[in-house]
Amino acid sequence: MTSSGYQSIARENRDAYSRDEMYGLLFQQSGVNKGLQQKLGVKVRVDQSTSLVPENAFRARGNSDVAESVSPKVVLQKEVTKNLNASLGSTVGLGENQERNVDLEYDFAKHWSVLGTYEDQRGSQPSQSRTSVGADIKFKLRFK
Repeated sequence: MTSSGYQSIARENRDAYSRDEMYGLLFQQSGVNKGLQQKLGVKVRVDQSTSLVPENAFRARGNSDVAESVSPKVVLQKEVTKNLNASLGSTVGLGENQERNVDLEYDFAKHWSVLGTYEDQRGSQPSQSRTSVGADIKFKLRFK
């Protein structure tokens, strides 16, 4: 995240963002992730999830009508086959909002892949919940 992006986060969420970054670094340095990858073929990482939640469903969205929520997110990744990768993520712990997502990426050519995504966000009120499904075609070019 850039410093201008960090500055745009509300003050109380800066602490949460820093906390989640620290959790991620500590988890990467521990041997837990390496053991899970060797035994189960699963990579685990800790990210943060930032979501904007409207405070009033009847008003147009403006900066004053939206509350920002930062929560830790645990992501599991697995290479199912040589060409198919899957990931599953879910927010944990803090906050009333729950976010879950599933991604499947299939490499069908040397530089091309298709990515399917399912996202489910649940807030404390029905107006704060949404579900989405999508697909993207990706072109990857790596430089050495």
